[in-house]
Amino acid sequence: MQYEEPVEKLWRWLHEQVLTLHRLADDWEALRERVNAFLSQFAEESHALLQYVGLTGEGKLALALNDP
Repeated sequence: MQYEEPVEKLWRWLHEQVLTLHRLADDWEALRERVNAFLSQFAEESHALLQYVGLTGEGKLALALNDP
């Protein structure tokens, strides 16, 4: 398995949740608003985001970052 940077994981999550099978190809403004809404949920601290991208939890990156 190839290593993914946290930002690549965020992009994958955005793609899965917002961009895949969207019906807004003819309404770029609405699509942009959806993307902004998705990203805005992470403006404040987000445990879900940190866990998804592997910065917390039991993943190898999280464990390496938290190793004293």
